[in-house]
Amino acid sequence: MENDCPKPTTPKENFQILKKYTLKSSLDNKKNYLLELGANNNEIKLKLNITNEFVQYIYENKYILDDLIKISKIFKLCDNVIEAVTYLNENFENNIVILKEENSDLISLSFKMILPNNKEENFQLDLKKKILDHKISLENLYKIINNIQNENKAKNIENEEMKNEINSLKNQINEKDTIINELKESFNKFVEDSKTQLKSISDSLIELNNLNNFLFNYSGISMIYEALKLKMPQIKEKKIELKLIYQASLDGQNWRNCHQKINKIEDTMSLVITKKGRKFGVFRHIGINGDGPWRIDNNAFIFSLDNHKIYNVKKNKAVIACDNSCFIQVMNTIVITDDLLINSYKDYDMNQMNTYFEGFTKDYELSKEKNYCVEELEVYSFKFN
Repeated sequence: MENDCPKPTTPKENFQILKKYTLKSSLDNKKNYLLELGANNNEIKLKLNITNEFVQYIYENKYILDDLIKISKIFKLCDNVIEAVTYLNENFENNIVILKEENSDLISLSFKMILPNNKEENFQLDLKKKILDHKISLENLYKIINNIQNENKAKNIENEEMKNEINSLKNQINEKDTIINELKESFNKFVEDSKTQLKSISDSLIELNNLNNFLFNYSGISMIYEALKLKMPQIKEKKIELKLIYQASLDGQNWRNCHQKINKIEDTMSLVITKKGRKFGVFRHIGINGDGPWRIDNNAFIFSLDNHKIYNVKKNKAVIACDNSCFIQVMNTIVITDDLLINSYKDYDMNQMNTYFEGFTKDYELSKEKNYCVEELEVYSFKFN
């Protein structure tokens, strides 16, 4: 059996590391280099460590004082290498050392010194590649592989969590989309049903005759029809014939012309259109017979197409005038007399109107002005078949 021979040992160099510096390359500012500056009684030693992901490179060189004097005159002022280290350290401390990679085997350190006569002295010290430290390289490689494996595990866990979160969000989005689609379908169905209902009111229940300047709309008709059903339940399911019987712009703008058309006709609706476009009016169940006194009409109501609102008469209040001297005379709400082209007419405050009707919340709620002028006045008759 062969004996294992001891490996020869290299005597340790008695260099004391005096300073450590981190330097940057002149070619790559992102790359850092660790420089050690050491010395013994006779020599200065510069050692540069460069480590990348897989391997560590070492560049170094040693200089005796005579070598340094040959390189630069500044070192003639030094009595020993320790004083020379002081000059070099001054450059390192002031960050004026430039590191240059001359080639793969040589790196140079450029220095700038100021001589006593204030002249600038530039010189460089070369460091040569010494070894490729395979042991460190393998250790680093193992560490890197281990780190990569750990990072991959962590990333896999993170990716799995992200996938679960994304799937959860997708499910929430799908649920919301389903709800939104259901809401859209419900809304579209509501719109179609409303259109059908309004058309049914117009086509099946209300027959519109001679309405050359008909200023209502489906929502207005529906509102008035619902108010009539509440007032007169007996008309439910009956067909309504709505006929224009007086129009001021065609039949004459004097109250006499009006009464020639509407006298003694029950169930009439007068519609007022002001110069500013407001639309309001009154439904009367009783007919105007020209007998003068104020009469009770519990089926009467005021309406506003602009506010989409019905104002019901208070029970047993005598509010309808039956004389022939005006177009419309409803107590403290709508009073239109004489010539439409000449006069302006008073709107009433909330307290006056609420004396005889219900639901007024603002002064001048019908016309939006204290005094208004009439643009058009129409009267319609209702027949229930």
